[in-house]
Amino acid sequence: MASGFKINKSEINKMMKGIQREFDKYPINVPVNAESPGLQVAGPTYNGPVINVQGDHAQIAWDNQTVNQTNTVASGNITAGFEPLSQAVVSILKEIRSSGLEISDIEEVEKAGSEILTEVVKDEPDQGIIKRSVTYVKGLLAPLLTRAAEGAVEGAGEGAFDWASAAVEALGTGMAAAFQG
Repeated sequence: MASGFKINKSEINKMMKGIQREFDKYPINVPVNAESPGLQVAGPTYNGPVINVQGDHAQIAWDNQTVNQTNTVASGNITAGFEPLSQAVVSILKEIRSSGLEISDIEEVEKAGSEILTEVVKDEPDQGIIKRSVTYVKGLLAPLLTRAAEGAVEGAGEGAFDWASAAVEALGTGMAAAFQG
């Protein structure tokens, strides 16, 4: 605290409650009109979800215990030579949610996989982006291989080890096919 100044948190809380009481007296209603002329929503939404979806192919899960997302790549759009790599990435993205990785690592694998799939459909894919993303995915799968291999000694994690090993091998095979010569 500089020069002995101290913040009085209880007074700040009291002020915030007073401001909220004033806002509660005068609710704000803003009518929202969708493109459809018959659909109009006005006023606040209480005890209900508000969902905003933007972008093509957006997916929404509702009242689920688990969510399965799909990522389909049409083989006709993939640059010649990158088919095995794209198949490996799609396979990894299909199974990654059940791999046992931490959720933050799963999200990073999905992000890197998406970068790879974005590149392989271009006329001239950026090799640097693909190589970095593949290396990143392999690095994210490496701890799973280590943990699964340690668990395999006790009879646990063998399926995860086999899956991760096959995924890393498929990435290597796909990279070799894509960048031969």
